[in-house]
Amino acid sequence: MSIQMHIAAILLYAVAITADFADLRYGNFVSPMSIQMHIAAILLYAVAITADFADLRYGNFKMDLVFSGKP
Repeated sequence: MSIQMHIAAILLYAVAITADFADLRYGNFVSPMSIQMHIAAILLYAVAITADFADLRYGNFKMDLVFSGKP
């Protein structure tokens, strides 16, 4: 599950960067929606890192791609 959150954060950040280029293309230097997407990606990545520490705390070093239902 943690790996999935990392992938989701990276993809969301890629969307935010793409929105930045679109904003620059149409003359907007910074749009509020782009800033919100960057903040959301950073917060999601923080949650993914917290999940990594929880996995390490409970001895789950493998961090499967598919959620196994174990704590």
